[in-house]
Amino acid sequence: MPRINISPSEIRLSLDAVARRLRFNGHDVHTYTKEVLERLPSLSASRIRELLPHCWVPAT
Repeated sequence: MPRINISPSEIRLSLDAVARRLRFNGHDVHTYTKEVLERLPSLSASRIRELLPHCWVPAT
């Protein structure tokens, strides 16, 4: 697998963009992050889209 070089500043910009999108959609950043990290290991690749900020629905 090829190694991808991403600088810390690029990572931060990406995370900031996700946080802004979550807030724009009325979601809590902490709740989203916690739930995504809990759901990710058991989620199939075909359902990854469900975790995107604009598609995500909090679990009840």
